[in-house]
Amino acid sequence: MIEKTHDLAYIAEFALRKQWPTLSEYDRQRFIAAFKKLSVMTYASRFKNVSANTFKSAGPATIESGRAHVLTGIARQGQPDVSLDYMLEQKDGAWRIINIIADGVSDLALKRAEYQRILGSGSIDDLIKELDAQTARLEQP
Repeated sequence: MIEKTHDLAYIAEFALRKQWPTLSEYDRQRFIAAFKKLSVMTYASRFKNVSANTFKSAGPATIESGRAHVLTGIARQGQPDVSLDYMLEQKDGAWRIINIIADGVSDLALKRAEYQRILGSGSIDDLIKELDAQTARLEQP
């Protein structure tokens, strides 16, 4: 489901925008594969107790410059709601999520900062190892 609703290859490339042109095609594909696996596991762990009734619309979607902005929220019992703003772009005739802003914080910006930090003192192999380690932690019961 995540791979159908998100443009994970675009997000992965954008997160490494600065280094992307210097990577071999082999390293790009390895990074995208590790990124996809981590993304799917992250959603599975974060939303395992969320039902369809938990999500609520926070207003109509707006379309501007070929992108859609969808405002939603997650209701939490006894706690403030979490706002989730989805940025979507059309690809191959379907809308795909390219960024999620949770309570005003861009998930893509967080990823870029984390990945740039790792690449600043390491290599693409180090980054892929870190993504694999994060995935492994999410897979543990």
